[in-house]
Amino acid sequence: MTSDADLPLLLPDNVVFTCQQSGACCRSDWLIGVDDAAHARLRDVRWERPGPALGAGPAFVPLPFPLPGGERVTFARRPDGACVFLDADARCGIHRELGAAAKPQVCREFPYHFVQTPDGVAVGVSFACTSVRAHHGATLAAQRDEVRAVLAGSTRVERLPETLTLFGSIDLGWTEYRPIEAALLDLLAQGERPLPVALLAGSALLSLCIGLTQIEARARRAGQAAPATLAGGLAELRAEGHRRLLDIAAGARSPRRPSLTYLAPLYTWLQCSRGRPSRVALLLSLYRNYLRFRRGRGRLPDAITGGEPFELEAVLGVRFDAGAPGVDGFLREYWSHVVFRKTLTPMHGIFRGYQTLLALYSFMKLAARLHAWRAGRTVAALADVRDGVRLVERAFVLHARYTDLFTLTPMATVLADRLYQQPSFVRTAALDG
Repeated sequence: MTSDADLPLLLPDNVVFTCQQSGACCRSDWLIGVDDAAHARLRDVRWERPGPALGAGPAFVPLPFPLPGGERVTFARRPDGACVFLDADARCGIHRELGAAAKPQVCREFPYHFVQTPDGVAVGVSFACTSVRAHHGATLAAQRDEVRAVLAGSTRVERLPETLTLFGSIDLGWTEYRPIEAALLDLLAQGERPLPVALLAGSALLSLCIGLTQIEARARRAGQAAPATLAGGLAELRAEGHRRLLDIAAGARSPRRPSLTYLAPLYTWLQCSRGRPSRVALLLSLYRNYLRFRRGRGRLPDAITGGEPFELEAVLGVRFDAGAPGVDGFLREYWSHVVFRKTLTPMHGIFRGYQTLLALYSFMKLAARLHAWRAGRTVAALADVRDGVRLVERAFVLHARYTDLFTLTPMATVLADRLYQQPSFVRTAALDG
């Protein structure tokens, strides 16, 4: 039987990574899961070594809920928030004493992420990693052997479903999806057009794909030749460099009365993601946040930076310039990598996954504005944007279970799809600055 490590590697060409050994990932405020095998291997070890002692407390503590990988315990933390195994010289005590193979699976793999496709294994990296966000290191292609070695030991390879949902009951195969992904990546690479225009054009592209598949389906039912096809439409757009889509997107304007209500469930998720609130508490929090984001004002507890509560209107007054020096290139690198990794689209539906990407783009802008506001800036800087991307990556995309909401109940997907079909949502999420 062919293992994942024997499959071709699909490597991105616009991200780099080499560990800078800063220990930042061991100090982050997220929940680092310890797999059962590593926990059984490490829990009874006597850590008698030079350097800081672990202290009298336990080295591992239970998690309030299982993580996406099934982990049920995490490392204990020191008062400064660092993992108890992090030495004073920012090195892992487990690695130093027992070797890299003794570390929990998530520590050995971070920041890599693997998705098996019919063409091979798509290799992604997490922008929660400081080195990845700062674009420090070598390309993944230059580290092919190292990447394959990590993949060989991985038990966390995700697999795409056999059929990919375009929208509603419209399913596509992998060969039909490939040119759609290529088109989305081409649009995001269009550096001569502003990033918000490229994001809008991507949404328009998927709406066009839905229409073309419906035309083909009607023609099949009638026993007739389709006047237009998905493959033909995508080929025509690519031949012209997607100019018509980009021109249409460039003509879009922000709604006169933009509503940010789609941010309410995201913010509520962030508030509640570290515990198990009661259903009443969850609904009450969601309702309050819905009203705040609908009005664009109100006092919010700070679930983003952990600071004091803030006035939403004041934070929204901070300007976000997607074309600012360094910001445009960084955001294109990140969002195109999200598409390449396949963790939103098509893993959770092609249309739904991409529209969720737009919602998270908007949430990232809110987070960047809040960081800038805390620092006394009136315009979000590149550092603020990087902090916003880190939050989105950690709390929603790769290291959390937010997209699991789409699998809990059909009602959640119906409501999401209805929201995502509204033109005002797309324009507000992409253009509001």
